[in-house]
Amino acid sequence: VCKAYLRKGRQVYVEGRLHHGSYTDKDGQRRFSSEIVSHAVVFLASPEELGGIYDDLGAFTARFLNS
Repeated sequence: VCKAYLRKGRQVYVEGRLHHGSYTDKDGQRRFSSEIVSHAVVFLASPEELGGIYDDLGAFTARFLNS
């Protein structure tokens, strides 16, 4: 859902944790990565900004937060 509705400049509230890790790439170089592991995402845009998907998104957010 985030991939479908997030756009540059759109405001969201994310609750969760950061996960940092490292791996060795195919050239033997050590690489580092950071991921956001969320357990709650709230879209802070108005219904107009979300292009009429507010009800569907609200229903998804409620299920996501209660799981």
